[in-house]
Amino acid sequence: MEAIDILHTHLMEECPFIHGKRLQAVMDVACSLQKKQNLSLTAIGKGLSGDVSLKHKIKKVDRLEGNKHLYEEIGAIYTGLSSFLFQYLAFQEDVPVLIDLCYLKDDHDIQMLSAEIALKGRSIPLYREVFRSGGLSGRAHSFLQGLMPCIPKNKTVIFIMDAGFGEDWLKAIESLGWFWLTRIRQGKMLKLGADEEWTTVKDFVPQISEKTKSYNQAFIMKDHNRACRVITTQRSPGEKRNLSRVPRNDKAGSNHYRRLAREPWILATNLPKETFNATKVVNYYSKRMQIEQSFRDVKSHQFGLSARYASTKSIYRWGVKMLLAAIVQLMFWIIGVIAHSQNYQRVFQANTVRDKKVFSYFYLGQLMVEFDKIHELVIDHENLPNLIEQELARKW
Repeated sequence: MEAIDILHTHLMEECPFIHGKRLQAVMDVACSLQKKQNLSLTAIGKGLSGDVSLKHKIKKVDRLEGNKHLYEEIGAIYTGLSSFLFQYLAFQEDVPVLIDLCYLKDDHDIQMLSAEIALKGRSIPLYREVFRSGGLSGRAHSFLQGLMPCIPKNKTVIFIMDAGFGEDWLKAIESLGWFWLTRIRQGKMLKLGADEEWTTVKDFVPQISEKTKSYNQAFIMKDHNRACRVITTQRSPGEKRNLSRVPRNDKAGSNHYRRLAREPWILATNLPKETFNATKVVNYYSKRMQIEQSFRDVKSHQFGLSARYASTKSIYRWGVKMLLAAIVQLMFWIIGVIAHSQNYQRVFQANTVRDKKVFSYFYLGQLMVEFDKIHELVIDHENLPNLIEQELARKW
């Protein structure tokens, strides 16, 4: 039995109220997307199996993307996907959830807000919402309510966000009994102790050193009386100059992002210091870039699912496409984990490296599908939780 068949069986059990044929259509289209790795309607239609003409295959995908009943059931399917994933992650006590926003089209007209669990090297989607540009304001409470059924109740949930998420998000997360971890950048103010004065981030930055330092009675919101922790560190530069034969890009935009990358980290969190020391908090925030890689997996035509080729302007159809992308991302990750445990990475890597992971689990899963190697995998469904735990615990 293939991984996508195991997922289909799980979704039928978790979502019995969804019409069987509609759920079957979702899995058929997801299976096609897994093969074609292109989110455009025509490309998905070309990947569908069956003896009918291409015209009717494309129409099947079109009907699914335009199904109004499916629009109402997307949240339930995300809940089913998450429960499928968490049954293999029972060993994790903490759940680091990354939240970020991305533009799905180059014209920035359509945005996606995504919540994803940070794992080893790549984040996996838990819940997504799609809306028009500018629709983020006032969405914190409704988004978290939609996400809540996707997360087990017996876990310590830590939301990791960049500086773009404001006070409404922090308060909404706290009201649900969860923890937050965010970054403070230029233009903000903070207070590093009950008896200290408010200071700007710009004035505070010169005081930050490479040594990680924690301020346990800090304030980052003037209208929020509850103190939080502020943790500072200066990350050592990872990129060196003149190591590439390709000329450096010195455009204004590149210089802007280069300056941002050199800024020290000023992190704020409500995590308790007794169980989450400063080093552990910094390590958690270092996982934040995983969600950017996940967005690349969705949008890139070279490394991912080619969302940039999708031409629809309907946010509802985009919502279905992002659900299908989440299913495929989860499948690629699981296939990659199984393949790596059986050393299939050695079939694809161009070198003989054995002491480190050359491919991400997602990309290895892509390669297994692209080169039709899935049927060679030995999938032991009952032992899969132990296999995933062992793979994620491996040291590289």
